[in-house]
Amino acid sequence: MIPIHFYQQFADIIMEKNLACVRILGSAIPSREDYAKNVVNVLMIRGTPIEGIKTLISEEIKSTDEANVIFRGNSLATKTLDIYMKIIGSDYLFNTLSGVIRDVFKSKESCEIDPLKVEKGQLELKKNRRRLLIHLKAFWEAIHQSVDKCPT
Repeated sequence: MIPIHFYQQFADIIMEKNLACVRILGSAIPSREDYAKNVVNVLMIRGTPIEGIKTLISEEIKSTDEANVIFRGNSLATKTLDIYMKIIGSDYLFNTLSGVIRDVFKSKESCEIDPLKVEKGQLELKKNRRRLLIHLKAFWEAIHQSVDKCPT
């Protein structure tokens, strides 16, 4: 990997104020998904992901004459926003729910509540429903306790 000081000046030019170079390249590159991932990575390394995505969205709004096509799923602005949300959202979800998910997988007791899939009858369904509710409450508690850690 090349140290950043070797290409810092180039990065500064490409990432200039309205991201014109980024947008022009984005319209010419067939794989917007891969390109958007690289744009988000550069924005994150530079510490400006929110500002960069806001700029891309603002420029898309300015350049769109037809309101029906704004924020198409395949535009550079929507791709970068989607990728950024996945990055910060996946970290949040992992930190919030991984322990609860691990506990569910470690538990060998059934939570099946479909009567067609349970062999032992109604009594088993009641136990399974209670277990399922316990797991659901654990998920809810983990989410509730993580509100202040939720990405904004």
